[in-house]
Amino acid sequence: MSERCFAMSEIEREARLREAAPATVSEVLGGLFPTRSAEGGNTRDANAFQDVALAWHAVNGDHERTHTVGTFIEPPRRSGALPVLVVYVDTKACQVDFMANREVYLARLAQVGLNFAEVRFRQSKRPRGSEPRKVVPARRDERPARELPELTSEEEHDAQALLAHVPETLKDSVSRALRVSMRAEKRRNS
Repeated sequence: MSERCFAMSEIEREARLREAAPATVSEVLGGLFPTRSAEGGNTRDANAFQDVALAWHAVNGDHERTHTVGTFIEPPRRSGALPVLVVYVDTKACQVDFMANREVYLARLAQVGLNFAEVRFRQSKRPRGSEPRKVVPARRDERPARELPELTSEEEHDAQALLAHVPETLKDSVSRALRVSMRAEKRRNS
């Protein structure tokens, strides 16, 4: 029984010490993440923003790393309060998804010694990359594509009849699309 009381009092004593002199985020992370100085040597950098970004990426999975654009530490509004972590994500869907798991993220960060009052997620206004993603369709075979057959005069007449009620502003693009569609259908049926 006395051992238990001793353990409880030591735990309480440690908790009171932490509350009396809380470590800043940069102090905690300074010992965990070595960074390179301008001269190229290893130093303990007090840049809390960079360190928190590293910690965020370290404690979370591929999904979070892929969709995180940046992090920001919002200082506490009153003395003694914990800061707020703001995480910028690339899509609105990820913002909603991450919001549902914010308590999990707080717990993960707390396990590495980073305590925040809350985690907020915001959609980034800047695109992730300046180049759009290129989608290359897979080809079934390497044979060159066959040319589409030309429409007969009767098929051209049918196309004109279908386009009779299309507004003039759309007629050109709809006409091209209709003719290509009819030619592709003709090739499939031959």
